[in-house]
Amino acid sequence: MRLKILALGHPNVTHRISASIASKNIDLVCLSEIPESIALLKQERFDLALVDSHMEGVASVCNQITWL
Repeated sequence: MRLKILALGHPNVTHRISASIASKNIDLVCLSEIPESIALLKQERFDLALVDSHMEGVASVCNQITWL
C-alpha cells in the first residue's frame, strides 16, 4: 500500500522531507503556498499531512485539515 503525504512548508523544509523518504513506498506532494494547499485538500485525500509550524497563516490550513 502506498501512502500519500502532503508536505506543506518552505521549499528548503519540504526538500529535506522529500530527500529523506525518496526511496520509500510513498507519494509525496510538496507545496509552499497555503491557498494552494487548502484547494488541494478539498480535492484529494492524504494519509498524512506534514505542516511547517513556522509558516505564516498555518492555522488556517491546520483548521482545514482537521475539518476534512
